[in-house]
Amino acid sequence: MGPAGWSRTATRTKRKVGTRRTEEGHAAPGTQPVDRLLLEVSAVGCCSVTADRRAKVLAALAEQDPGLPMQERICATAVLALPVTGAGLSLIGGARGHRILVHGTDPVAQRLEDLQLTLGVGPCVESVRRGGPVLVPDLERQPDARWPGFIRPALEAGVRAMFAFPLQVGAVCLGALDLHRDRVGGLVDDHLADALVFTDLVTATLLDAPLDGVNAGHGPSDWLSRADSVVYQASGMVKVQLGVSIDDALLRMRAHAFLRDQTISAVAQEVVNRRLRFDPDP
Repeated sequence: MGPAGWSRTATRTKRKVGTRRTEEGHAAPGTQPVDRLLLEVSAVGCCSVTADRRAKVLAALAEQDPGLPMQERICATAVLALPVTGAGLSLIGGARGHRILVHGTDPVAQRLEDLQLTLGVGPCVESVRRGGPVLVPDLERQPDARWPGFIRPALEAGVRAMFAFPLQVGAVCLGALDLHRDRVGGLVDDHLADALVFTDLVTATLLDAPLDGVNAGHGPSDWLSRADSVVYQASGMVKVQLGVSIDDALLRMRAHAFLRDQTISAVAQEVVNRRLRFDPDP
């Protein structure tokens, strides 16, 4: 049982939200961004995204350790409130939209974010590209071609379902909130509505907006400055070694990681520790 009013097993309805989805279980192309989806969900009466729902989430957040960065508190509360096993948060950076790992609530969540960062594919990447949620109630049923190199290691890590929500501000996507669970199954209406509230709150913290009744703790600059700093430091070193742009340097590191079945974080650490050097192509 999570915070007051939430349950991992009991739900008030079994009817799925009436947004357009393909048979694979993800949001169809052209799905509304999250802020507009909130309005759409409320309008069709499938679930209620109300001030009371937001207040319930904020009350749960207020019970978290105020010494932790806000995004960590939001992710931790989401895991308590929703029928999920873990949560990850990543941001978008660079001219080509490279992802930055910010936080994972557990080793599996961190593994999922690292995989997507390394491969450049996965539910989070797709949700950012499409500008709408990607809901995958049964990961094992997805064809390997959808996210090459991602599905098998995700299943081996014990993941059976994933739900990714873009952090949308108008036409701009700042990143994605990624939820996963260790059993097959989708999110019912109330759970989806709560997930959208968590997504909205994460987005608000990125804009440095205050959350009513919640001690802000660390400001966004505190934790954004830590996000994948090793990867960015390594990218700068590879940029100098190869004489290329920072984006191309990151692409070379990702390719190296993929070919050697490593994460990009591991490759970056080798570069920073000067155990790995990239040489220009002859």
